Amino acid sequence: MRILIAISLLIVLTGCEKEIKLDLPRPSEKPYVVEGYIEKGLPPVVFITRSLSFSDTITPQDLERIYVHGAWVTITVDGNQYTLKEVRFDTLPDLIKQLGKIAIPVTTPTSQLPPVYFYTVDWTPSPALVGEPGKTYTLEVRIPDGTIMKAVTYVPADPKPLDSLWYEPVFDTLATVWASFTDPPEPNQFYRYQTRRNDEPFCNPPFNIIEDKYFNGKSFTFQVERGICN
Repeated sequence: MRILIAISLLIVLTGCEKEIKLDLPRPSEKPYVVEGYIEKGLPPVVFITRSLSFSDTITPQDLERIYVHGAWVTITVDGNQYTLKEVRFDTLPDLIKQLGKIAIPVTTPTSQLPPVYFYTVDWTPSPALVGEPGKTYTLEVRIPDGTIMKAVTYVPADPKPLDSLWYEPVFDTLATVWASFTDPPEPNQFYRYQTRRNDEPFCNPPFNIIEDKYFNGKSFTFQVERGICN
């Protein structure tokens, strides 16, 4: 009886196997990706890259070629237009690099990684433009091949603070950080949080950007994860 049961189970398990072939689409003819943000008190940062196929083998040379150079990038706020220039992160002065640790979610490239390029305003002697609460910013990007992309965003006038923040010991010197939060009743609120340890830069924890789609107007408690810098 035990042998028959084992054979039947083997047939069931092997019968569930099926080879699946995915026909993933190739990138479009103009596969550009624009990632930009501006925060309170910090200058704008705009990355312009080319997308890569999901199934491609990615090499350091591929990563270096994804950056789009020579684009015309502007930000308009309160009727004033600011032209952004392309910079290479590891060539910036040390003081600006310290600001960049907060504004840019990357570290200085190592010998194994290609340089990081982005577009921003002039930072010397101080940033020509920084985010201000309640302001609306219009981004326009013109790629050398004629592609034009636009986007609009705003800096919230009154960011919602946490209700409380505390830690609970785990063992030895380790502890878990917890936070409680109450979401306003208005829908379509988006949140992002970053963390840092001591004097280290702010870094992004996993899944640190979320919409209130599933907790609109509710109070809840969540574990604060440690940020991971790239």
